[in-house]
Amino acid sequence: MNIEPGITIRRAKPADVGTLTDIDHVCFSTPLAYEVETFLYYLNDRLSETWVADSAMGVIGFTIFEMESRERAHFITLDVLPEHRKKRIGSALMDHAHERARELGASLMVLQVAVVNRVAMDFYERRGYAKTRIIKRYYEDKSDAWEMELGL
Repeated sequence: MNIEPGITIRRAKPADVGTLTDIDHVCFSTPLAYEVETFLYYLNDRLSETWVADSAMGVIGFTIFEMESRERAHFITLDVLPEHRKKRIGSALMDHAHERARELGASLMVLQVAVVNRVAMDFYERRGYAKTRIIKRYYEDKSDAWEMELGL
């Protein structure tokens, strides 16, 4: 995956939690944005992986996925700071998550996306994801989500 020179993808560290929380609050409104405790959970969960896009300016995006079973991975979130979008950073993070999930044995990746988030749905569809069902009142604010999946 070609991304801008100087940007690397690396495993997130506990020291990144404050930055991840800040980025998530830029990308998502409350109550959808995660808090510190959620990031600490995923960083410490042996079935989850958190990866960051790091640059000279620091972390500019991240992704989290979790293995739900031997064959099924759950794509938790993908965040890229607005000023760094349209530079293939999100695609690089997603590709990395897909590759890692395959290495761990997954043949299917699933995700949920708000039914009103057309930009994200279009992005996921371009990446090969297909809508499978609507989950009513999925989010904390009681809004609905599409579940989407991709064969790995």
